[in-house]
Formats: sequence, C-alpha cells, structure tokens
Amino acid sequence: MDAPSTPGAGTLFLIGGKANETLNRFVELSGGKQALIVILPHASSIAAEVSAELSKTLLDKGAGQCCIIMPGEDRSLPEGTTAVYLMGGDQARLVEAVSGKLLADIKQHLASGGVVAGTSAGSTASSQVMITGNMEDDAPETLPLAPGFNFLPGFTIDTHVGQRNRVPRIRVAVSRLENTIGIGLDEDTAFEIKDAHVSVHGVGKGCIVMGPVQNQAQEDSPTKFVSPSDMDVFVYTAGDKFQLPTSTTSFPKEAK
Repeated sequence: MDAPSTPGAGTLFLIGGKANETLNRFVELSGGKQALIVILPHASSIAAEVSAELSKTLLDKGAGQCCIIMPGEDRSLPEGTTAVYLMGGDQARLVEAVSGKLLADIKQHLASGGVVAGTSAGSTASSQVMITGNMEDDAPETLPLAPGFNFLPGFTIDTHVGQRNRVPRIRVAVSRLENTIGIGLDEDTAFEIKDAHVSVHGVGKGCIVMGPVQNQAQEDSPTKFVSPSDMDVFVYTAGDKFQLPTSTTSFPKEAK
C-alpha cells in the first residue's frame, strides 16, 4: 500500500450514501450556475433511472448543467467539466466499468483542481483498496477486498456506516492492509477533502479509523474518542474541521 496522502490540487467530496442535504454543498463546490457536472451511474443496475433522477435534483439545487455518461459509452469528460459524480450501487461493477481514458480523465481533472464526488459505492471505490462485501461468520480473513480507483492513496473508505454497523469491517480492513487508514461515513454525511484538510457536512457522523497512534489528542480537538481494543476511532459531525492524517501514526488534528 502507498503511504496515506491527499488527493492533490482538487477536492474529493465523499458521501456516505442517500445524499440529500450534502448535495447543496456539492453543487456549491461544483460552481453553482456555472457548473457542468458529469454523472457516472456505472455502479447501478438501473443506471438510466437513477442518473435522470439525480440530474433533476442537482439542477433543482442550482447546478447549471448536468451531463450523464452511461455505462458502455466510450466517452471522455466533456470540455468545461467542473465536477464528476460517481453514483452508488456496486463498487466492483463501478471499478470494472470506469477505466481507460475516462478514468484517466477523472484523475487528471482531480489533479488539476477539479471536484470529484462519490456516494455509497462511488465513495468506496475512491479507496486505494476497497471493501467489496461482508465477512462470513465474522471471520476477518473472509472480508473481500479489491483495488479501487486510488483517488486517496493509503485510505480505505466505507459508507452507510451507522445505519449498517460497518465500523467493525473497517477495523478489519485497516488491520489487514499495510499503511492504511480507514474512513467511515454515515448516510447523507460527507467529508470534503482538499489538500490536507477535511470539512464535515450533512446530518450524520464520519470517522477516521487508525491503528494505535503515538500522539495524544489535543484538549481543544473536536474529536470524540471511542476506542476499540486495537484501533483508534475518531468521530466527527457536521461543522467539524480537521487535518487528514498522512501517516498511520499521526493523530488527525483540528484544521487551522
């Protein structure tokens, strides 16, 4: 695994599923009335239906334009794209379907300062190594893992965390993957990540899951400590800002 690092010049907007309130901030980041948002529904088995619904929602929330690229279309990102939105569904299907020139365009868009958002499977697929399913009989060795898009090197991302009790499987993934930090997101909750800074949006909680850390929490940190025996879980809510840890022994500190 790569050492944990930030996504470069652009902004990652990772949503934990069932996006609603978080889309207001996404539209703002995308440019509002000047936005050209490219929607990729490749993770979904009903891609036409869900992408049309999302496009209408984004336009209603003030986005200027939306462009849908359907699975099977051999297209590049259109000129003037301000944001890319990876929809939910099956993350393995998404990673298989978005490849080649389109994936290269997305990575270049992010590296050049653009916005890339994901919800549910779209967020999970942003991992370097992603979780693709559940454990069998709670056996850690059965947790299925696969390469993701690696938009956030050194991180594995999971979603629907509070609703589906997924902190345990994030802990397992972190324990099995070398030099890896976990991110967990509740539904309609987002981590906005730019440079090394994270802002939390939405209605639920997000968390950072790490191996035992060497640094101690600062007294003025917004972090609440809820520690399992061998992992440190730092929990954040809307309005919190913190610095993304870039090593497995660095405490996620309040952003300056």
